[in-house]
Amino acid sequence: VELARAFDRSGIFTLTAFIEQLGTSVVEQPDEAQAAAFAEGANVVRIMSIHQSKGLEFPVVVVPDLERKRQPNRATVGFHPELGPMVGPPYRDDGASGLDLFRVVENREDEAESRRLFYVATTRAADYLILSSSLKDPHKPESEWLKFLGQRYDLSTGDCLAELPPGYAIPQ
Repeated sequence: VELARAFDRSGIFTLTAFIEQLGTSVVEQPDEAQAAAFAEGANVVRIMSIHQSKGLEFPVVVVPDLERKRQPNRATVGFHPELGPMVGPPYRDDGASGLDLFRVVENREDEAESRRLFYVATTRAADYLILSSSLKDPHKPESEWLKFLGQRYDLSTGDCLAELPPGYAIPQ
C-alpha cells in the first residue's frame, strides 16, 4: 500500500496504472528456469527446486524437511484477476471481508499446488526415494505432506496402512 502511495505521489504513475501493472505481474508470473542438463552417467549431485525437476528422473531423490509447514497468506492486501485489488478492514468486525474470502480461496489453491508439487517431487526417483523429516509426534503430523503420508503409512514404522492398487508393491 505504501509503495502504491509513493508511486502515486511521485507523479510518474497514477494509482490506476500501478494497480494495472500489479495485476499484470501477478497473472503473468515468470516460470522457473530449466534445470541444467548433464550427461546421463555424470557423477554429480544435483540440487534443484521441485519445479526445475519436472520431467526429469534420477536414481536417488531426497525430499527433505517434510514437516515444514506452509505459511498461510496473511497479507493485508490482495489482488484477484477478476475482482481487482482487495484490502482488509483496519479492524476486525463480525463479518468476513472480501480479503478474508480471497485468502480462503488462495489458501485452498496453495494447498492443491502443494499436493501437486509433492507428487512431482516423489515421482522423480527411479530407484530410491528418501523422505526426510523431524517429527515431534508421529501420530500428530503438522505439515500437509506428512498428514497425506500418514493416511497411507504408519509414520513411526513406515508400514503401509492402505491397500495398494493392483500391480504396485512396496520394496522390502
